[in-house]
Amino acid sequence: MPDLVEAASAILAQAERRTEIVGENIANASAPAYKRRIAFSSLVSPTDASRPVETQVLTAIDFGPGKLVETNNPYDFAIAGTGFFALRQGEDIRFSRAGRFTRRNDGRLVDTLSGVLQQANGGDVIVSDAIFEVRSDGQIFQDGSEIGKVAIYDAPVLGSLVPISGGFSDSSGSLGLSAQASVKQGTYEASNVSTGEEMVTMMQALRMAESGQRVMIIYDDLMGRVISTFGENVR
Repeated sequence: MPDLVEAASAILAQAERRTEIVGENIANASAPAYKRRIAFSSLVSPTDASRPVETQVLTAIDFGPGKLVETNNPYDFAIAGTGFFALRQGEDIRFSRAGRFTRRNDGRLVDTLSGVLQQANGGDVIVSDAIFEVRSDGQIFQDGSEIGKVAIYDAPVLGSLVPISGGFSDSSGSLGLSAQASVKQGTYEASNVSTGEEMVTMMQALRMAESGQRVMIIYDDLMGRVISTFGENVR
């Protein structure tokens, strides 16, 4: 009998976790370049050898591109293909595909988390308030002269990236400058979340929860029968 309770609890816990992941995706559906989380089940060996192998819901990141949205805002950049912008956050570097920037009074381009866009040769991207052009290879021109180049980094193994607020950190140091990425000025990448797909996943999680609930109902019914039969035998 306890196995039934454990099975039902595991099913309900997995359904809850999948629902949380869907909620996170939907909440970030309008966040530029947000990468949806995908739930998957994984077998995990328990620390106690006497217990069976357990199933846990883990998450992976879908690095598929989002739709490119044209804004004609010169401070909006999008990466066509793979790659990430490098953003200085204090003394750390954060990597993100979200390319909606604003210009500070000192000329530095920053995102919504105040991360400063970085150049390919190191240092911050700085532009004056005059018109500037960012070409497809990332080179920045202003008043007819090249003033820098936007750094676009790529990773041979995307699994080495660790999700953090506003993007990713490079835990393995595998990221290197990309020679193939193309930059589009006046455009930004939208989230790759599909609300339709998330609703399907939500319905699957709800059906899973219903299955766990039915197991609990069966358990309660069996326990009721056991108690009733025991009571009759006692009399």
